[in-house]
Amino acid sequence: MGGRDDRAQDTVGLPVAYERALDAYDDLAREYPDYVEAHLDSAWIRATCPDDQVRDGKRAVSSATRACELTEWRDVGALAVLAVAYAEAGDYSEAVKWQEKVLATSRRAGLGNSSEPVNMYEAALATSRHATGRDQHLERLNLFRARKPYRQK
Repeated sequence: MGGRDDRAQDTVGLPVAYERALDAYDDLAREYPDYVEAHLDSAWIRATCPDDQVRDGKRAVSSATRACELTEWRDVGALAVLAVAYAEAGDYSEAVKWQEKVLATSRRAGLGNSSEPVNMYEAALATSRHATGRDQHLERLNLFRARKPYRQK
């Protein structure tokens, strides 16, 4: 049986659920400023949410940048979120730059077609929860080159 909160979500729709998630991630990021996943998940929702009332490119870039700083700019998943955040903010040149970095880092980590040796540390980072397959990375790169943002489906 759903409580009062469940009925509010059912009546209002998905934006309520996204807003609640963002509130939770923002609270986590404030309380634990070095918690990478809170920054990444917040940035992901703000950059890719199908509801335009929830998206906020500027805040997505800020959260994704913080996650990249915390991972010393070596986590492919964080770089991928930064790319989609820049696209949502309308800065497609930065989105393309970071998406190309995602593809290059994935190849170096042995996740693409490359003759370079596999660095196991980079491979582990490249398979983080926010990283996706090479085809999806290329698809996003093409979207950004066409000056289009990425959206969750």
